[in-house]
This record gives sequence, C-alpha cells and structure tokens, in this order.
Amino acid sequence: MSGIDPEYWVSGMRVMPPFDAERAMQWCTEHNVRLERDGEVLWLPDVAQVRNPRLIQALRLALERMGVRIVERAEVTGIVSTEDRVERLDTTAGFFAAERYVVAAGAWSKKLLGSGRAA
Repeated sequence: MSGIDPEYWVSGMRVMPPFDAERAMQWCTEHNVRLERDGEVLWLPDVAQVRNPRLIQALRLALERMGVRIVERAEVTGIVSTEDRVERLDTTAGFFAAERYVVAAGAWSKKLLGSGRAA
C-alpha cells in the first residue's frame, strides 16, 4: 500500500546451545512455529527479518494514506477513563479522544498504564 519495500526476507534462525530444549520446543508448538532439530542445534526455518527503518517508513505512509493522524513528541500526562473505556488522553499537545488507541511507549508502557491496566 505504501510502495516502500521493507526488505522482508525469510532467513531462518539457528538456536545454539546452551538452551532449554524442552521449553524451546514447547514455545514453538504453542506459537505454531516450525522447528527442526539438528543434533544439539535448533533450526527455525520460517523466521524472517525486515529492515526496520524501511518498515516504519512503509507503515507510516500506509497509515497516513488511510487517514490516521500520527502525533509525535507529545507526552501523555493523563488517561481519562470510565470502567473499561478510555475517554481521552491528556497530553503536552492538548487532549485527544479516539475510538481506539495504540500504546507505543516501549519500556515506558508500565509507567504510562500503571500496573492495573492491561497493555
């Protein structure tokens, strides 16, 4: 939709010891990730990679073309909610109300949402 190639490439991934093989195999099964075992090494042939800067450029352009408003460099200073619905966000750039919100705070998500909110 954006015309920007994020350079998606299926490269596979080798998992070298030491690791907990039982736990790794259980995780792959639970997440429907194909796993092959080659002696002590695990091989995940379907693991892929992208060029992160290009993926972000493509995502941003696609979202903007769909009419999504992206607000940068605005710190959330408060979340106004009622029971199970966020009514609005108070930010350093004013307040915003939306049907849906995306939390993209990374390592600061817990600080923003607190321990009582699901991320």
